Amino acid sequence: MFYSTVGKYTVSITTDPEEIAHKLARSNVVVHKHIESDRNRDDQAYIAIGVTDCGHAADLLFEGWYFPGPLSGFHPGVLIIPETATVFIGIGEDAYTYSMAPIDLIAKESAEAGFWYWSRYGNTVLMCAELELSAWSLDGKRKWTRFVEPPWHYSIESDVISLDIMGDAVLLSLETGENVKIDE
Repeated sequence: MFYSTVGKYTVSITTDPEEIAHKLARSNVVVHKHIESDRNRDDQAYIAIGVTDCGHAADLLFEGWYFPGPLSGFHPGVLIIPETATVFIGIGEDAYTYSMAPIDLIAKESAEAGFWYWSRYGNTVLMCAELELSAWSLDGKRKWTRFVEPPWHYSIESDVISLDIMGDAVLLSLETGENVKIDE
């Protein structure tokens, strides 16, 4: 079991299904998300993510089997925005956002070909996936998405994303995702 704290929220993560009953589950867990999977796949993995604002037992419990998994190079990611009480979870080919006050699913979106990671820049959260770069509001709603393909990377200066896809560079507005032209 791994624990981390962000603001008043504690995140608990395990890859062992046996730890759910003993450490994360409680009778009044508000949300339970079970991810269905083909149990015959070699690249699947189990994950349980619990989030609470008091103690170790989960108020939000997200658990189940997913793919693509670590054997294919894809690992789950969690980002919490304490000021909006929003939880971002990326796993396999899916991205979820939840409100913690009250606990509710805000959105479920795709993470094209496999989730990579979340990053926060001011009032914007970026989700990186194998074939996608997308921006989200701090309250968990997707603002825009853009197709990418490896190798790709980005950097940010002010509110402008410099996105390099296979050696071709483009400048994007962090807020809208639209192309930006910089006056020289």
